[in-house]
Amino acid sequence: SAKTYPIDRWKSVISLIGQANCVQVGVKDEEQLVDRFYQNMELDMLRELIRESDTWVCCDSFLQHLAAPLNKPGVVIWSVSDPVIFGYPHNTNLLKSRAYLRPRQFDIWETVSFIPDAFVEPDLVAASVMDIVHRR
Repeated sequence: SAKTYPIDRWKSVISLIGQANCVQVGVKDEEQLVDRFYQNMELDMLRELIRESDTWVCCDSFLQHLAAPLNKPGVVIWSVSDPVIFGYPHNTNLLKSRAYLRPRQFDIWETVSFIPDAFVEPDLVAASVMDIVHRR
């Protein structure tokens, strides 16, 4: 989808952070990228995992909205949706360029084409994660 960070970039982020420091939360049939991989977690369990972690990172997705009331700062990778509208100020919102934002922000995003170049580079994601961890 237009909001999916390319898998090769996720692998680079993990390499930069170190796999031992990462936990992956996903769904059945998703490619496992790290040793600690949780699939189809219940919301209460996911909230607890967020609470216990130093920080979290995701694309613009449900996870940032679930984490918001927990006041746990994270890193959100944006592409076509506007973080000024849909993001939270306590997170590090990474948007490569406003030029990639879809013109009608409240339309269904599933109709937007996937543009790999719309995403920031892995080194910026990893540096943002490490910055939050070091501030804690």
